[in-house]
Amino acid sequence: MTVSPLGSIILGFGSLFFEKGMNSALTAFFFGTNRKDKLTIEKFLDFQQHLQREILNLEFRRKGPGENGRISESDFAELLLAYAGYAPKKKARMLKRVKRK
Repeated sequence: MTVSPLGSIILGFGSLFFEKGMNSALTAFFFGTNRKDKLTIEKFLDFQQHLQREILNLEFRRKGPGENGRISESDFAELLLAYAGYAPKKKARMLKRVKRK
């Protein structure tokens, strides 16, 4: 599985492989500047949790919460469906049901 947004990190069979010549802040963060450190599951999961929280925070703020810090029900539905992988027609039907209420 290739994780393109996080650079050229390629995960395979439980070990990590680097493309030749790769040098990034992400590599240094995970494996040290000498790239000899080992990545623990705890550090990886912590990083993933922080990244996911930041992305969701940005998406929420993009919806423009009101003075009370809240977004509408339809905006919330759009956030939930944004990366759900539904076909556009199914997504539109689901959003229509939320907006009908």
